[in-house]
Amino acid sequence: MQKGNTLIFLLIGILILAGVAGGAYYFGKSQSPKPQNTAVSSLPTSSVTPSISPDEVVKTFYNTWLNCEKEFDKYALKGGPISQDASTQREECVKKAMADYTVIQKEHPTDNKMWCAQSFPARVDADKANIVGNTATVVSHHFFDQSGDNQIKVTLTLINNSWKISDTTCLSSKSDKSPDWITYVGKGISFKYPKEWKLAQSDYLNTVSVTSPSGAVRVQVSEGQYPYGFEGPGYNFEKRDVNISVGDKDYLVKETIINGKKVFVDFPVNSPRGNNILFGTGYPAAEDAKASIEDYEKNKMVILEILRTFKFL
Repeated sequence: MQKGNTLIFLLIGILILAGVAGGAYYFGKSQSPKPQNTAVSSLPTSSVTPSISPDEVVKTFYNTWLNCEKEFDKYALKGGPISQDASTQREECVKKAMADYTVIQKEHPTDNKMWCAQSFPARVDADKANIVGNTATVVSHHFFDQSGDNQIKVTLTLINNSWKISDTTCLSSKSDKSPDWITYVGKGISFKYPKEWKLAQSDYLNTVSVTSPSGAVRVQVSEGQYPYGFEGPGYNFEKRDVNISVGDKDYLVKETIINGKKVFVDFPVNSPRGNNILFGTGYPAAEDAKASIEDYEKNKMVILEILRTFKFL
């Protein structure tokens, strides 16, 4: 009897040991680390390349603005009055270009800082961009028919996968814009003017003027801040803003277009003698019958460069 009981206990012990061993094996197997999907976890974060490069953004922006100005000028060159609708369309066109390609907010988008000039160039080009992270810099080249190449450093920021112009810096021009100009000194002022232009002086208000070779465009400076105005019945006047530098001072003044045919600018300047400047076609020109908007646009950059050289003594 004791021998039978011993065999039973022995069998029960073997079964218990087998169960413990099997459970330990199963538990250990379930706790072993599972292999990871390293192919998924090691992939880099994907990024989409912007469809338009920074230099293309710069060229597109400036050329779009230029087209706004050219469309507006078509009205002026037709010889008829320029409607208020045309001015509004030009303004909206420029605002859209600013909104589409920049993050710059300006009260006067024709600010010299955007163009680094007082008028618009004949054409625009740009170097390849230098890109560091989400910032790019591009040197934009603005070519003028008579005044050489203005350079602007344009800074762009990558926003929502699109390059946007965020700042501009005026760089030095490659060319001397008045290499062989004549220097005038007298009547409390000095300035440079092209040798082809004709100088005239008068004791009345100590007036000095230079006139283009055609006789149709003139720059005149006199003492006494008395803008002429040229308002009167029978005339249609269209006014547009223009930024002008007289010496080292900047002025936001009005170009006045008379009956869609002639242009003049008339404004006082901050000088020791209280001078007034008058330039353009129409009244300031000796050959009034020859004057036209075409004459003004052709000589505009020369006029503005003359004004840059002004120094009041």
